Amino acid sequence: MGNLSEEWVPFASMLTFELFKDRNDGGRYVRVKLNDRVLQVPTCEIPGKHHAKMGSTMCTFDAFMEHVKPVLATADDYKNECGKFPENFK
Repeated sequence: MGNLSEEWVPFASMLTFELFKDRNDGGRYVRVKLNDRVLQVPTCEIPGKHHAKMGSTMCTFDAFMEHVKPVLATADDYKNECGKFPENFK
């Protein structure tokens, strides 16, 4: 996520992605935790890419997706690895 060292995380660690929706502006936000420790996603430190009042660890959904996009599988990746989409794939 950006601020993790190159060390392995402890056995049975838990990585949590918390999703929030602001009742006032309808914005969607993501907060990332590792074993109850809130992580700072580098992309979300930029002004406008996090919740103005909650701080830079509360990423906008779009900023979070921008950060993880390089490691997400595409539809082509899925087809190449799995051969075809499941019949109930939407």
